[in-house]
Amino acid sequence: MKSSRYLLVMALLVAVVFAVLTPACSKKEAPPPVSELSDAELESKARTLIDLLSASEDKSAEVIQMFSAQMAKAFPASQVKQVWPELVSQLGSYEGQGNARLAEESGYKVVYITCSFEKGNLDCKVVFDNSGAVAGLWFLPAQSSSTNEYKAPAYADAGSFTEVQVTVGEGDWQLPGILSLPKGEGPFPAVVLVHGSGPNDMDETVGANKPFKDLAWGLATQGVAVLRYEKRTREHQSKMAELTSSMTVEQETIEDALLAVDLLRSHERIDPNRVFLLGHSLGGMLAPRIATAVTSRPSGSSTLRGVILLAANARSLLDLIEEQMGYLASTDGTISAEEAAQVASVKAACDSIRNGTLKDSDVVLGAGRAYWEDLMAYDPVQTAQELEMPLLVLQGERDYQVTMADFELWQNALGDSPNATLKSYPALNHLFIAGTGKSLPAEYEVPGNVDKAVVDDIAEWIKAQ
Repeated sequence: MKSSRYLLVMALLVAVVFAVLTPACSKKEAPPPVSELSDAELESKARTLIDLLSASEDKSAEVIQMFSAQMAKAFPASQVKQVWPELVSQLGSYEGQGNARLAEESGYKVVYITCSFEKGNLDCKVVFDNSGAVAGLWFLPAQSSSTNEYKAPAYADAGSFTEVQVTVGEGDWQLPGILSLPKGEGPFPAVVLVHGSGPNDMDETVGANKPFKDLAWGLATQGVAVLRYEKRTREHQSKMAELTSSMTVEQETIEDALLAVDLLRSHERIDPNRVFLLGHSLGGMLAPRIATAVTSRPSGSSTLRGVILLAANARSLLDLIEEQMGYLASTDGTISAEEAAQVASVKAACDSIRNGTLKDSDVVLGAGRAYWEDLMAYDPVQTAQELEMPLLVLQGERDYQVTMADFELWQNALGDSPNATLKSYPALNHLFIAGTGKSLPAEYEVPGNVDKAVVDDIAEWIKAQ
């Protein structure tokens, strides 16, 4: 299907937790010891795996032989066969393997191999267990090269704020975070940043860009404190993998956002009556639901001063997935038979969710039945209409992931409300970075920053509340 695992991570839209599969270990047991194979042997196995996946003939049986028993059960041959065609359909012809780097993560040895395609690069992340079997497989935006690195925005004045390491939550699910605090005694207004889809880091890094870091530094420069934190599906990959069949956005996003709000309200330099919530993409769609959860708690009075929605979809996530697949398939002006089949496959997957035919054990488009049923029952527009607090809705007009069709629905629903402010920006994409022409995934590999006008508009709106 057209929605490659790369797209599901890059898009910050599709509700998937894991790019392909993450290693799972018991909550009660420590991770297994790292592989005893040498780094050279692990790199060789990772390169062999990529060779098999990218072969012109079907090598799925040989790929499965490289998997651990758990991986083979969760990622059968039928799915293995889809991986490489999905990547090629989005990124163009495969050009070969590049550099490798090795790491140790959560007790596993990990090899990253950069794979080059006609329209951009990916890092293939291969996770090995202690026996040397493949226990996890990801496709992620390639780590930026030295000539393609993130640069802080010109509007950020590092001398006007400090950054403090904080922890969101406690116990098994605690998350590392950073609080950007303006210099001075305060108390300051403050914002919690809520991620889009996928296992995002606290900067919401996409390719060469870090939109949440831009927002944090830009707003802190203007006197607004900002809290950003690692997403649970990134920080606790293994434990979250065990919950795929039962997980909803409550565990993925909402619980931690509520804890982040509490952290800000308890900080001595934060004004507890001027705490705001800012959600991007999936986080924006969920922001009204999070705000409702905050205000419905016994201590909920005045716990949120307002909500900011950036590129928040008003339509069903399934509708956007189908639309996005069609858009990407047609960017070259034609849709091949293979692309048409992939688009049809995505539609069939979406229809299976809409029709309620999923079994409890089914995983479709990266998530289980509970996840999709929960989202299908949620209406972000109606929930936003019922909020009794200020709303700021911002949209990039070049965004192909959450489009102006969604923004128009927000306008229709909220345009007459004295509590709502809506604005769109002609040159901005899904990350609120300026560009020209059609927006494509390769655009995210080009370093840029959230547009200054967006930061200014958010800061001005916050200070006006």
